[in-house]
Amino acid sequence: MLCAISSWKNNLITTWFVLTLITLPFLLLFSSIIFYYLYVRITFEKWKNKSNSKYPSPEYIREEILLMIKGISVATFCPALCLYLGNGYCGIYQQNYGWLYLIFSFFIIWFLTDFFEFFYHRLGHTNGFL
Repeated sequence: MLCAISSWKNNLITTWFVLTLITLPFLLLFSSIIFYYLYVRITFEKWKNKSNSKYPSPEYIREEILLMIKGISVATFCPALCLYLGNGYCGIYQQNYGWLYLIFSFFIIWFLTDFFEFFYHRLGHTNGFL
């Protein structure tokens, strides 16, 4: 599916826009479910374990939704850029790399990403300027 999206018109902006449109409904749905669980169908047991003890104002909720939409549009840009520049793993089966290559590359990318995120987060706690 992603290969089809990236090859459709072969345009970075189109790929980014389609990825954003695919992601947005899922995030809105899951956020709404969590909000309903934490604020609408609330019990005393849930409320006493919450870090935010106040019910959010409508202005705050509106701002959070707008920030979420902005965040999605930024978060989908890098995957869209990867699909546009390298077409990801499109056509990998015609190149006879096989499943072992896909599994190996998945774990290498996963390890390197987690390694980067851990040290980036750690530096934010240990260095005052970060």
